[in-house]
Amino acid sequence: MPCFMGIRPGVTSLQEMTAILDQHPWIVPNSHYNPEYLQGSLHTWRWSEAAPAWIAHKAESALYVSGFRVTAIIIETTIPWSEVLLSIGKPDRSRLRLDESSRPGLQDALVQHIAWYAQWHMEVMVTGFCRDVGFNTYDWPVRLRFQMHPTESQLATVDHGVTMAYCR
Repeated sequence: MPCFMGIRPGVTSLQEMTAILDQHPWIVPNSHYNPEYLQGSLHTWRWSEAAPAWIAHKAESALYVSGFRVTAIIIETTIPWSEVLLSIGKPDRSRLRLDESSRPGLQDALVQHIAWYAQWHMEVMVTGFCRDVGFNTYDWPVRLRFQMHPTESQLATVDHGVTMAYCR
């Protein structure tokens, strides 16, 4: 079961999450939403300078809460996708999503590479535009999402060769 900063999806209560965020040295004091009345929502915070270098300090990270329990932890990182692959190997499921609706023209299309690691209960996502670094997602920083069970979109797969060819 995933655990980050003492918070475990599906286990940690809203009240426990609040206490952890209030006291954790990696979190800027009073920087997270007051979840007192928000049992089904997204809660974000800002990182302090004490947070590890692999965390994207300028980005907010988040927790999803439903039924007064944390259901997912989302962390923006500075870790390149290639380091994830080298460290923990090939994902159980992987897909690419190409969204041309965000901007006109194929080189401006938004690309997301989403991978699911069942053992870690972890989704790894890289997001960028086709024009960026020639679609070399290996250098892009990842967003980590820890949760108990994958969503349907995390289990879907796509033929990577076809999608990648559109961005060239």
